[in-house]
Amino acid sequence: MKTRHQKPEESLQECAFEIQRLNTLAFSDFSATVREMIYLEYFVDGLTDEEIQRTVRMADVQDLKSALLYALKFEAASQASCIDLHKVEEHFFWNNVRNDVDKWCRTCNPCAARKGPRKRTRGRLLLESESAGILLESETSQRTLSKAAYQLRRCLHSPKKTK
Repeated sequence: MKTRHQKPEESLQECAFEIQRLNTLAFSDFSATVREMIYLEYFVDGLTDEEIQRTVRMADVQDLKSALLYALKFEAASQASCIDLHKVEEHFFWNNVRNDVDKWCRTCNPCAARKGPRKRTRGRLLLESESAGILLESETSQRTLSKAAYQLRRCLHSPKKTK
């Protein structure tokens, strides 16, 4: 009985019925309450989907019918969410979707409102790049300017690729 697991093509109802039938034959001399606890234990142990098994254990059900109903609800919910996710990926997925989502989130007005107003410096900052010998004017923060200078230096000093 301990080795009885749900078969790949077997539904939860069929598995529960088979476990109940085998336990009735094996433990016919025990009382009904003890048999019910054994049914429940073997049913939960026999589930092949570990996620369903874990949720049924955490639900703390008292009998086989409650465990079966809880497992069926969870299985239906997980199958529905997988189908929905597949449909979304099928219809709304394209190359570089991550970049487009990031760009959309950066330009989203409600997201920007949630982040709060941007802090701006009071005057113009002048930054001269030693490697490029050019003058950059900006009204952005010092951090943005240092990033721009770093990227400019990196572009100017990077070795050229040859084919």
